Amino acid sequence: MWIDVGAPDATRLHKASKAAERVVLYTHKDPALIVRQLAGERIHRAEALELYGVDRELLAELTARLERRMTLALSVSDGQIYIDIGGKTLTGTATRFRLT
Repeated sequence: MWIDVGAPDATRLHKASKAAERVVLYTHKDPALIVRQLAGERIHRAEALELYGVDRELLAELTARLERRMTLALSVSDGQIYIDIGGKTLTGTATRFRLT
C-alpha cells in the first residue's frame, strides 16, 4: 500500500501505482483541482487510485494546534478522520473523488 498526503504530480502517482497494489492520496487542496490537473496524464491503473479530500474545518483545527515538535495519532475509518493531538481528539471527514 502506498499512502501519499498532499498534491503529488502524475509521475509520482504513476510510479506509486506500479509499485503498490493500493494507492491512496489524501489532499488538503481542492480535490476538483487535483482531478483536473491529473486528467489525461499517464498514471498506471488511474481508475484504482483512491483520492480523498480532507475536511477544511479539520485542517483549520489541526493547523491551529501545530507545533514544531509534537506527537499525534491519526486514524481513518469509513471516511472519518480522527486525530489525537495534545489530549484532544479532532474529527472530520475524507470525501472520495474519482480521477476518471
